[in-house]
Amino acid sequence: MRHIIFIFFAFILISACQSSDEAQSTDQEKVEAFANTIVTGLKENHPAVLDLHLDKAAFVQRVVSDKYWDEQLSILGNDMYKTNYQAQLQQEMSLARMFLSGINPKQYFAYDLSKIYQIDGRWHAVFRMYANEALNYHDYLLRIDSSKVWVEDVYIMTIGRQLSKVMQDVYIAGIPSTNNTSHYRDFQFVGKAKRWMAQGDYQRALATFDSLSYDYQKQKSMRLFWLQISANIPNEDYVRAIEAFEKNYQDDAGTLLLQLDKNFMFGNYPEVLRGLDRLEKMYGPDPIIDFYKGNAHYGLGDCETAAKNFIIASAQKTDWPAPWQNRMECWIRYDNYQEAIHLLDTLAARFDYTPTYCKYVLSDYPNFLNSSTFRKWSDKMNAPES
Repeated sequence: MRHIIFIFFAFILISACQSSDEAQSTDQEKVEAFANTIVTGLKENHPAVLDLHLDKAAFVQRVVSDKYWDEQLSILGNDMYKTNYQAQLQQEMSLARMFLSGINPKQYFAYDLSKIYQIDGRWHAVFRMYANEALNYHDYLLRIDSSKVWVEDVYIMTIGRQLSKVMQDVYIAGIPSTNNTSHYRDFQFVGKAKRWMAQGDYQRALATFDSLSYDYQKQKSMRLFWLQISANIPNEDYVRAIEAFEKNYQDDAGTLLLQLDKNFMFGNYPEVLRGLDRLEKMYGPDPIIDFYKGNAHYGLGDCETAAKNFIIASAQKTDWPAPWQNRMECWIRYDNYQEAIHLLDTLAARFDYTPTYCKYVLSDYPNFLNSSTFRKWSDKMNAPES
C-alpha cells in the first residue's frame, strides 16, 4: 500500500485538484488498511480491535430511532427510558463481546476479509467468520473521515438483519406499556431461555421458548433464536426450525447457510456443493469453502477431488489441522496407508499429533489403527530419543 506524505501547503493544493477517482482510491486504501487491522488483531488474539473502530454514538442512534415509540414514551411520560437506554448501550456496547463470547477456544477460529465494495456512496467490508465449526458473514457499514474508518452497523448473514435492528427489537420489547405488555412478558421469557442456554440446559431453554406468545415466536429474530437453541439438541426440533425458517424466508441470505447445514446432515452433497458455489460467487474464493467442498466430495466418495480441495485449504490455512486430517482420511478410506502415514508425519510435526491422539480421532478406522503400517509409525513415535 502506498503512503504519501505531503507538506501542509502542498497537500492543500494537491487535494483541491484531486479527481474523484483518486479520492475513491484513497478511501479504498483506508478500508483495506482497516480490514487488515481487524484480521491481524483477531489473529493475534486482540479482540478489542473490533471495538476500536465502532462509532458507538452512531450505532446507538440507529437503535433508538423509532418515531412511533418516541411518541408512546412521550404519552407515557417516560422520556427517561430512551435516555437511560442510550447511555447504558453506549457504555456497554461491544462487538467483540457480541461476536466472540460464545466461541469455543478449543476449536479453530478464523476471521478473514471476503470482499470490499461500495454502494450508494457508502463503503462496506465483508468478513467471513469460521467459529465452532460454523460459517457466518459480517457486512460492515463504514464511514470514513480524515482520522479513521468507523463502523456504524453490521449486517449479520445468519440473522439476515443489521445488528442495530436486532438491538432495536430489544429496546422496544423493554418498554413496559399498555400497548406492549405481551412483548414485555415475552422479552422476559427470552431472557430466561438465554440463562438456561448459558447453563447448557437446552431442553429447558426450548421449553421456555415454547412459552412465548405465538405472534412473538413468528418474529424473524425469534425464529433464529429457536434455531440457536435447537441446534444444540440432536433431534427433529432443529430440522423443523430450519424448515420453518426456509418456508418464511426463502430469499434470505441466512437461509443459504441453514440449507448447507441441513443438506450436510442428510448427506445431500450435490446440494451442498451448489450452495457452496453460490457462496463463492457472492464472496469470492475462500479456503474454508474449499474445506467444505472437500467434505462434500468425500461424502460422495470422490476422494481424489476431495483431496485437491483439502490441499488448497491447507496451503492457505497453514495453522489449521482439519484439512490435513481429512485429506489423510481420504487415503485411509481407500486403503492407501503409506500416503496416510506421510500426512500423519506432517500432523505430528506441525500440530503435535501423537499415537494416543490418533487412536482417538481415527477411531472410525479400526483397520488402519490395527495395521502394521500404523503400528510401525506408532512405535517410531513412542521410541525414546537416542
